[in-house]
Amino acid sequence: MGKTAKAKYSSLCLCLCMLFVVSPLLARNDEPVQQWKNDIVYPDDPFCSRTSPAYIKFTIIIREEFDPNIVYYQDSRKYTYHYDFAAECLDPFMGMSLSEYDGITLYEQGQQAILGAVILSPRQEPPFNEYGIQFVRYDPYTKEQIVQMFNIVKASVYGIFFTERRGRSASLSNALSFRASIGARYFTADT
Repeated sequence: MGKTAKAKYSSLCLCLCMLFVVSPLLARNDEPVQQWKNDIVYPDDPFCSRTSPAYIKFTIIIREEFDPNIVYYQDSRKYTYHYDFAAECLDPFMGMSLSEYDGITLYEQGQQAILGAVILSPRQEPPFNEYGIQFVRYDPYTKEQIVQMFNIVKASVYGIFFTERRGRSASLSNALSFRASIGARYFTADT
């Protein structure tokens, strides 16, 4: 290979290398960013808030034309409030005022959506691997409703851990028995 051919070959290699290095930096991602999803991964889901304790808020739409077994998890880093997320991202609530939204989510009569959050335990060493599920409404839910909603949300969370402690009170034992009856699993350091 002559001097000129080597120079051309070197220039071509340099151009190709620059193309492979610079191209990803110049590439545009025109796909819209999804603001919700139907399942989460505990404890490292990217939709977790940046608070302590961290949480991921969710909505379950219970209108007749929607499947009440689908959980809509919002990007809790972007949307702090259920209303802001629903009014921007969930079709049945787009354009709705805050008072209209509160009227159909926070009261039993006329309720069209269930609001809640998965609350994660703080990060610590050793890890404390459990989380809570919170449901929001001014009117109380029945025990049967809690069981049904708990199971729907639990089925959409991957990486579940519940912890049981020895030497618990009678009321805690009753609560743990109730959790066991709805399918929560328990692990202890002693078992």
